[in-house]
Amino acid sequence: MKNINHKYGDLLYRRQFILAPHYINKFKNWQKANINNKYFLTVHPDLQLLQIKDNKKSLTLLGFILDPYNIDATDKDIIEDLHKKCQSSNDIFEHTNSMGGRWIIIFNNNDDIILFSDASGLRQICHSNSLLDKDNIWCASQPGIIADENKLNFDKEVIDDFINSPQFKNNKEYLWPGATTPYKEIDQLLPNHYLDLKNNTVHRFWPDKILKPISLEQGVKKSAEIIKNIIECATKRFDLVFTLTSGYDTRILLAASKDISNKYPFLTLIYWNLSEEAPDVTISSKLLEKFGLKHEIIKCPVKMSKEFEELYTKNVVTAHISNGNIVEGLFNNYDDNKICVRGTVSSEIIREQYIDKVRKPCGKTFAQIANFNNNKFAIKHFDKWVAEAKEYSEKYNVNIFELFGWEQQTGKWQAMTQLEWDIVQENIVPYNCRELITTMLAVDDKYRKPPDYPLYRAIAKYLWPETLSEPINPHKQTKKNKLKLKLRKLGLYPLFTEIFYKIK
Repeated sequence: MKNINHKYGDLLYRRQFILAPHYINKFKNWQKANINNKYFLTVHPDLQLLQIKDNKKSLTLLGFILDPYNIDATDKDIIEDLHKKCQSSNDIFEHTNSMGGRWIIIFNNNDDIILFSDASGLRQICHSNSLLDKDNIWCASQPGIIADENKLNFDKEVIDDFINSPQFKNNKEYLWPGATTPYKEIDQLLPNHYLDLKNNTVHRFWPDKILKPISLEQGVKKSAEIIKNIIECATKRFDLVFTLTSGYDTRILLAASKDISNKYPFLTLIYWNLSEEAPDVTISSKLLEKFGLKHEIIKCPVKMSKEFEELYTKNVVTAHISNGNIVEGLFNNYDDNKICVRGTVSSEIIREQYIDKVRKPCGKTFAQIANFNNNKFAIKHFDKWVAEAKEYSEKYNVNIFELFGWEQQTGKWQAMTQLEWDIVQENIVPYNCRELITTMLAVDDKYRKPPDYPLYRAIAKYLWPETLSEPINPHKQTKKNKLKLKLRKLGLYPLFTEIFYKIK
């Protein structure tokens, strides 16, 4: 492993973990715990490790878990309760359905040893497949650690057909399609799936029942309750900072924080082509000034410093360079003791931005949506994902385009982004709760469509009506975006994704 000896060195692999056939002793100050006599955890000091064991079973938690129906419960309370209630893997899936947070759970009852993550996979899991060793599995927060320990190189197909492709080079927010990573011996575990550590196999556990429609009123009330309660859970444990933009997701989080908003600052970042006159900044400032709330604005560097880039690119293999200046901006200005409440997940899954009821759900369509138009590597692996997901989508009344937003856009792109930011901050995403996601998805899609997204406005109004006194994303009401909306309604937008991506 390359040594990073400058001032950022102690941040390398921050909040990451390794599960392997032995402890990784070169990480001298990392935490250690055994799952059984075959699998051993080595965990960064800043990632919580909590384990409950008896003679019959063990439950291991990495990260933090929040129960919106038991606001005062600690991580230990929740894990002890799960340990008592859960006798099988099906039990553990059922009893974590309502949980928020950012976590990984390893459940071992001697018959089964399984590993899975929070609803959207924001505590990322990568694992070796049978091409490395069919009998001994390696897992880690990102594939680079597994590759370093096993002396693996990038797959030649990945280099030739993906990394060196113009689609990859021109896509600053790229994702790895399907379950792929840069190494053919390593896969990523997608949301709604678990890894069987006994048999080295991956299985889907959700959806497992028909998603029954609910009314707008039911969706608003239940969604508002869960979001508000998850935020209240977080206030019991952490010193928080809330992100705020001009968008829907953070507006709801502001509304949900009404009762405690005067205790915490709100943070807006200026990065990429944004300026101090951008709506994210000006609208956030106006709102917070009205309510007498504290607003912190961080202007990120245009480009990473050489030293920080060395750390950033080593910390997560194929890290998004476009995010690096944001992460360095946070490193230079962010209070490391605060936990950041972010408004992600919802836009990728619940809002109807990827729905295309005209075009066929296939690898080519999803490659277009992900800005990899005609890339054969992306098409091949999205086709593999469709082959597995389509049956469940049809059987359980879950739109496969929504499942794509959940397992690919969120589970691959957003999860990797969260991991890249772990150098400087821990994040809480209140939308990252399976019960909340499925509740919002159960509301008729006409209430989740642009340009007005009635479900989102109704939730904000229910929680704190005054938060709607300023416009939401006015900069997106452009001729370009109106054209995009018309193309979506016609089912033609994926044909033009690359063109729109390049238009400033």
